Amino acid sequence: MNLSFTSACPGGIHAPARAPVFVPKPVKVELSLTGFERLTPRERELIERTIVTGVVKLAAEQMGITNKTAEAHMLNAREKTGHRNAIHLAIAYERWARGAA
Repeated sequence: MNLSFTSACPGGIHAPARAPVFVPKPVKVELSLTGFERLTPRERELIERTIVTGVVKLAAEQMGITNKTAEAHMLNAREKTGHRNAIHLAIAYERWARGAA
């Protein structure tokens, strides 16, 4: 079997152009370590389990609470500490716990 390729490109077949790869620049975020003393024991437990499991839903399941209740606890914890998301909350909590221990 003889295969021949023709191309409109001068010089024959060319590989398709590759899309440029997007590499985000690191962003430095200042994480507040205040407000953690105001958390309830249940909020602290949820944050600790979320750090270990990596997922709020799994932490909630381990604690025997609904995902909706867990999200409410996380929202309350973020509001008390001033963090915008669960990732920042978890990182700051770990730093705070190491400093407080």
